Amino acid sequence: MQPLKSLTKTILLLIDQPYENYNEILPQIKALLEFPVRVETFENVLGEELPLTTARRAYRSAIKIAMGEEDVYREWKPEEQRYKKR
Repeated sequence: MQPLKSLTKTILLLIDQPYENYNEILPQIKALLEFPVRVETFENVLGEELPLTTARRAYRSAIKIAMGEEDVYREWKPEEQRYKKR
């Protein structure tokens, strides 16, 4: 098992390709994430980010968050809870 930083860099290098190749590299990315929790996090973040930004930025954010990096910029913002005044 590689250290997390070098594994993250390895995965990020996979997305430095034309967008047409992203569907082909998706299984490789999921295999390198290793753990089901990371894969699930990656899929969730990717689903939230893709409608709001470019594919490359969405993939980068999803990979970094799945690998546990902090302070990763996200386009998607959860809806704020609105409380009723009494």
